[in-house]
Amino acid sequence: MKVEVELPEIEGYEYTGEYRAPKKGEWYFFDGELSLSYSNHKKPQIIIRKVEPSLVGMLCELWDDEDGIATIGVLVEVNLHNSYPYETNSECWKNARPLSSSEVLGYLESARELDGGEE
Repeated sequence: MKVEVELPEIEGYEYTGEYRAPKKGEWYFFDGELSLSYSNHKKPQIIIRKVEPSLVGMLCELWDDEDGIATIGVLVEVNLHNSYPYETNSECWKNARPLSSSEVLGYLESARELDGGEE
């Protein structure tokens, strides 16, 4: 039997279409609220998952765990199934963080100063 239920949109999350007992660490929708399962449940719930915003095309700080050295680059591909999921045109990285607009402006100002203040 198929049952259709209207559910509210939750920013940053999506419904999986599953109605089952949530496992530890899974998000679910219960009693009108978003909940995180801290243990395996027995009662079925509406399962949801957190959706990460796409970083492709964004200017990001990129780094690996080993050396702690970070660089700035534009991501061309993200494949979370790889051990180095964040790819620029020349290298792959383990970690990525999008830069805020104020950070980008700060980097641009620093680059102008290094370039002799020319526009």
